[in-house]
Amino acid sequence: MKLYVVRHGMTDSNVKGLVNGRNDEDLNAQGIAQAIRLQTALLNKPIDLVISSPLRRARHTANIINTTNLQILYDDRLIERETGGYMYYPFAKLNVDRLDDLHDETIEPLNSVRMRVNDFLNEVKKYQRNVLVVTHGDVARLIRDELSNGNDEPNPDNCTVQEYDL
Repeated sequence: MKLYVVRHGMTDSNVKGLVNGRNDEDLNAQGIAQAIRLQTALLNKPIDLVISSPLRRARHTANIINTTNLQILYDDRLIERETGGYMYYPFAKLNVDRLDDLHDETIEPLNSVRMRVNDFLNEVKKYQRNVLVVTHGDVARLIRDELSNGNDEPNPDNCTVQEYDL
C-alpha cells in the first residue's frame, strides 16, 4: 500500500509570505499550473482513493490532479492548522522559524494537529488501498514526520508529492 501526500498548489497568500491557516483561499494561476504539472507525475501511480482537506485550495488541487476521476472524499482531519489572530500575518515578522515556536492561545496546538493526523493515518492504514491525500503544509509535515520516524524539516513545497509505504 502506498500513501501519496500532496500539499495544495500556490495561493496569493503563499506568494506574499503570509500565514494561511484556515482561510478558504483558492489557488492562484501559479498554483493551477503547478497542479497541472503534478498531474503528469501522478499518471502512472496506482491510486485507488483520493482524500482531501475540505478547504478550497486543497479541493481545487485534488480536482486537477485526480487524473482517473475517482470520487474525492473530504476529511476535516486534513484541514490546515488554526492560526487564530495570525491569519494573513507576514511570516517574516513572526521572529520565529515557524508557528510551533509561538505561544499564543489562538493557535491550534501542534499536538492537537498531530493527534488528528495520527487518527487519520490509523484509519487510512485499514483501507488496504493506495491513497492520494491533498492537504496543507503543517499536516503534510506531520504526516512525513510520523511515517519517516520524525525529523525537523520545513513544510513541503506547494504541489509536491511525498510517497510512503504503509
